[in-house]
Amino acid sequence: MEKKQPVVTILGHIDHGKTTLLRAIKKLPFSGEKPGGVITQEIGAFEIEREGKKITFLDTPGHEAFSQMRSRGAKVADLAILVVSAIEGPKEQTKEALEAIKEAQIPFIVAITKMDLPGANSQRVKRELSKIGVLTEDMGGEVPFVETSAKTGQGIEELLEMILLLAEIRDLKANLKKKAQGVIIESHLDPKRGPLATIILEEGVLKVGDIVGTNSTYGKIRRIENAEKKVLEKIFPGQAGLIFGFEKVPKVGEIVRVFESLQEAKANLKIEEKIERRIKEPKEGQKVLNLIIKTDCLGSLEAIENIISKIPQDKVLIRVIKGEVGLVSEEDLKLAKSSKAFILAFRT
Repeated sequence: MEKKQPVVTILGHIDHGKTTLLRAIKKLPFSGEKPGGVITQEIGAFEIEREGKKITFLDTPGHEAFSQMRSRGAKVADLAILVVSAIEGPKEQTKEALEAIKEAQIPFIVAITKMDLPGANSQRVKRELSKIGVLTEDMGGEVPFVETSAKTGQGIEELLEMILLLAEIRDLKANLKKKAQGVIIESHLDPKRGPLATIILEEGVLKVGDIVGTNSTYGKIRRIENAEKKVLEKIFPGQAGLIFGFEKVPKVGEIVRVFESLQEAKANLKIEEKIERRIKEPKEGQKVLNLIIKTDCLGSLEAIENIISKIPQDKVLIRVIKGEVGLVSEEDLKLAKSSKAFILAFRT
């Protein structure tokens, strides 16, 4: 068994500074974006090296619509950072992020962000956190915390030290001799490069040329890239990689395994049950809006359908008659014409 680099997920409410905190960790310039200026819409993964030790970070969206992505991020992580604004304190998605951390049963650090802003009050934030069951170490609990500012760099080094300390305590290990296995954390269809999937490796060593498969697809790895688009020959446990070579877009959350041959990988496929969309019938006097949704990745599709389901539909019934990843096709146009539907294409 060899030491495994920790996978750390960043969770918190929208606009509480998750992405700017990650920019500070990556030592990128502070962008000064106003709230809502940059909204993470898919799970981003990158790694840094500190004192010869590597850490993989996952950035998950804070918007309420992306709850499934936050849950996925927590499930593949070894540790979590719960980001809370020193101005606003814990909010609705803070509580939801906390639930995802508890469900994943991983230790976490509270990062109190925006400490450089007027009105920042970390003591108030910690008191409010105690009301939702988070007791920091200085309040008599066991949860470590760091006061941070992405603008000034306050607390960034301390946060990294704490991550490495927690990883050391957990004694994270992986077997490099086992067949490589990992989890799909995001996937999409690129019009030029074909099906792509971001994976976090859990065991073994994954190399270019390996035959891989999930329950829904398979293929031979043609290329592996990291977050900076640098081409890699292989990845190790705890590392993230963008994988090229799947026959079709794999499902998010699926386990990826290495097989001896394409035939063996194909035999691993599970027969997919065609789930028919339940099309609701309008009530008397109710108008209907039919939609066909095409998105860049499965996470976006989940989020959009989630938002639509929460829209009041007393007067107008919104029906998603088709929803999938990929570009708008001729088949979609024909379906839109025959069903009098609007096509919603998101980032495709």
